[in-house]
Amino acid sequence: MDDDETPETCEDCGRKPGYGEGVHLGLSETVERFLCAGCANTALAREVGIDFEPPHFVPLTFEDAEGEPHRFEFVTHLVPMGIAIYAHEVAKDGLGYQFEALGDFDADPLELFRSVYDRIRRELGRRHLEVEDGVLRMGRAGIVRARIQHDAESDEGAPRLVIDGRPVSWDAFGRMLLTYEGWQFKLEIGFE
Repeated sequence: MDDDETPETCEDCGRKPGYGEGVHLGLSETVERFLCAGCANTALAREVGIDFEPPHFVPLTFEDAEGEPHRFEFVTHLVPMGIAIYAHEVAKDGLGYQFEALGDFDADPLELFRSVYDRIRRELGRRHLEVEDGVLRMGRAGIVRARIQHDAESDEGAPRLVIDGRPVSWDAFGRMLLTYEGWQFKLEIGFE
């Protein structure tokens, strides 16, 4: 989503949730409903037979390695596997940093929050990209951690990467790799 807010309204309560606070529930292959986080949590809790009152976390601001502030909002969702805490950077374009932690249905949401909190602090303390002579390059460590996203602006359907909280086109990332021509690399996809 490229906007700060989800364009849809909850089909149960009529509320228009903020970015990351809405869920598309697939009831069947042809029927889908859009619900706010609260209504989706209530529906899933009823479905799996548990009592669930999601904790609400206040937005927090963290500084990155250069001292730049990054404000995060947190959303708690029940998901089919358990409880998820999502943190997304409040950014006007819907990009920026995003983190999550997943636990079983009996997981302590505060422990999941601590996990996300620690990860935010750790990741904002690292830099994978640097600017050299006005050109964006991979850092000296030769390691890049990124989130893969759909790039609506790509004519070829190529993905967009979010590295250090900033969008990087697949083409721009390819140009960064050219500085390592002749080298080999390992691409490892995972859920950290």
